[in-house]
Amino acid sequence: MFIFLMLFNCLSIRSLFLTTDLTNSRNLIRYSLAEGAIQNINDNPPGIGTHLAVDTVNRSVYWILFTAETSYKIYKTTYDGQTSQIGSDQVGSVTTVDIAEGDGYFYILDSMTSEVSKYNKATEILVNTISLSPGAERMIVVADQDNCAINNTCPSNSTCETIPGTIACSCDTGFTGNQTYCQGAVEKYLPMKAVRKCRSDKPWMTSKIKSLIRKRQTCMAKYGKESSSFKFWRNKVAKSIKKCKESYYKSKVRNLKVTDASKWWREDDVSNYSTGDSGIADDLLASTGEVYKFLCSLKTGKAPGPDGIPNVILKTFAFELAPVIADIYNSSLRDAYLPPLLKRATVTPLPKQSPPGSIENGIRPISLTCEIAKVMEGLTLARILPSIISHLDNKQFAMAGKSTQQAIVYILHLALEALDKGGCTLRFFFADFRKGFDLIDHKILLDKLSKLGTHNVVLGWIAAFLYKRSQFVRIGLDASTLQYINGGIPQGTKLGPILFAVMVNDLLSAWGLRAKFVDDLTALEIVPRNSPSLMNHIVADIHSFAEVNNMKLNPAKCKDMIVNFLHFNTSVLQPIIIGATRVESVSSFKLLGVYVTSDLTWSVHCEYIIKKSNRRLYALRKLKRSGVAPTDILCVYCAIIRSVLEYASVVFANLPQNLSDDLERVQKRALAIIYPNCSYDDALKLAGIEPLVLRRDAACKRFVETILPGNPLYPIVHSWSAPVNHGYKLRSDNVARNIRMRTDRFQKFVTIKYAT
Repeated sequence: MFIFLMLFNCLSIRSLFLTTDLTNSRNLIRYSLAEGAIQNINDNPPGIGTHLAVDTVNRSVYWILFTAETSYKIYKTTYDGQTSQIGSDQVGSVTTVDIAEGDGYFYILDSMTSEVSKYNKATEILVNTISLSPGAERMIVVADQDNCAINNTCPSNSTCETIPGTIACSCDTGFTGNQTYCQGAVEKYLPMKAVRKCRSDKPWMTSKIKSLIRKRQTCMAKYGKESSSFKFWRNKVAKSIKKCKESYYKSKVRNLKVTDASKWWREDDVSNYSTGDSGIADDLLASTGEVYKFLCSLKTGKAPGPDGIPNVILKTFAFELAPVIADIYNSSLRDAYLPPLLKRATVTPLPKQSPPGSIENGIRPISLTCEIAKVMEGLTLARILPSIISHLDNKQFAMAGKSTQQAIVYILHLALEALDKGGCTLRFFFADFRKGFDLIDHKILLDKLSKLGTHNVVLGWIAAFLYKRSQFVRIGLDASTLQYINGGIPQGTKLGPILFAVMVNDLLSAWGLRAKFVDDLTALEIVPRNSPSLMNHIVADIHSFAEVNNMKLNPAKCKDMIVNFLHFNTSVLQPIIIGATRVESVSSFKLLGVYVTSDLTWSVHCEYIIKKSNRRLYALRKLKRSGVAPTDILCVYCAIIRSVLEYASVVFANLPQNLSDDLERVQKRALAIIYPNCSYDDALKLAGIEPLVLRRDAACKRFVETILPGNPLYPIVHSWSAPVNHGYKLRSDNVARNIRMRTDRFQKFVTIKYAT
């Protein structure tokens, strides 16, 4: 339980804010004590400390005692120590107990029903129940930027507070000491405060603006709209709003600007410290310098995990914490044990589409884990990859050095190459696993890791990482109870994708026309003219693999797509059946974010990204009206709009002129907002950017250059030209291009047009 104490000297009132995780929501408790009254709280009965409100007028404390998870009693304790229960036992999900100063009532908020129970302070009788309107006020906990001392910490080479020393005992003991130190740092350097916020407030709204609005409204009621007093406060409100909006949007834009992330990796190693544990090989132990680099690369804007330790604390105190976390990791590696808190996850449900179709199929659970656990995952990942990377399917594009666009380019190259030769029909099968990450069998996974050559010590650590994990779901301020899981891999962790790739490593290993990206599998069949299709047998193999490995295919989400340009073909392609369910045949499919159609054109995808981009142009107009500088608005355009237009652009770089112009118009509209008095060419020069068509061309060249040996695309992009030994020294390179392709579609594809 964390306690954040702030003292305010205004009007001789003190305020104490406390948060706790003892119930199924994040609670906020507010004291309003007169000077010197804090000591009187200590005389109250045991059990106080979860939900409290203090009535300074009647010198009483109202508090909650939970008798079960969703049942509670309301008590009143006077300053002289007399305690009495108010009313009978109650059921619900209480978030706060609050005292309204001066109106003679106190309130209890039920977060499940969004209702407030109003009690009379004198008679302690329930008066009525108030439903929260969309504009109702709520209390939120935010960082106190005014009293934040994170930037005033002493440098690493000066005298600092002592931290837990070298951990020579168990992993649990070391982690507890480190957790205590980090919590102390949070309390000291990142104090919290509570602010009252209206649900309908704009994000730039401040208490100062509200005060000015009240004065404006008072003058209007007293003197009318034509009075000089009203006009003075009206202009004051308008200027304050404009200033706050400009400041708010500038701060948001500042976070979008590109920074040099590589600077963290140019830091010198602090030391090559390791515990030297004789039971573990030295190359498996983590050094202080290795952990220090991980800590320095943390992103401070991310939310903390279940441990409540913000990334800014870990990053600021990286020098001091690196040896401690290295020792904790080495101890956990030695003992094959992780503290329960490092295996806990806060699950945030994200809709796969907006709005989600159903809870069962339309929600993706994303796990937010402790950042220290992620650092340990990164250390483990660095230790398992060297031994298993050479054994993994080279057509699994979720590995380092590969990407989604490489997966799309590879499968489309196979398809276009077959069509270029002619006399065939293409058949795509897009597989979908039901609850892919959640249905992973730990025993099967560990057996596969062992067969790939994973060290037994690392294998024990992964087993401890997976065993008896716990999680709870959080939506807004509400959270479920803690649940333990006995299978699956948490999504949102560093180890998740690589462990799933190991799980499906031998899937369709005998079928060459495949592409994988974590749990996405695409199988391609080339069906010769007048020949039957083998896709049903391929799908049967996938289904059999899923059954053997305790996984499940989702027939409702699996899709079949046929590409047929033949004028004469007698073969009838039978529908694909999984179990007793027929797989839907579609004319277009969103493959890793790019719409692929049965006619292999890009009109559907271009329409999709143009609509998505146009919806975001409103953000630029809003920033422009708020007085944000054009260079900052340009950063926003590049981050949230141009990135949509250029995602996997090498796949559809060969666009017809009409579609290319449609994409270019989006950039024209954006620059017209940023530079309203300039032509498109002048705006491009002022912004220092190029037309999208030129950027796609440059992206294709970079794409080919980044393909490394071992990638299935490497022999493709380097096989269309060959050296010629004719014995003459000519001006041009001694390289001869292969013959021209039969179809223009294949000739202009990125793997052919830009091949080296």
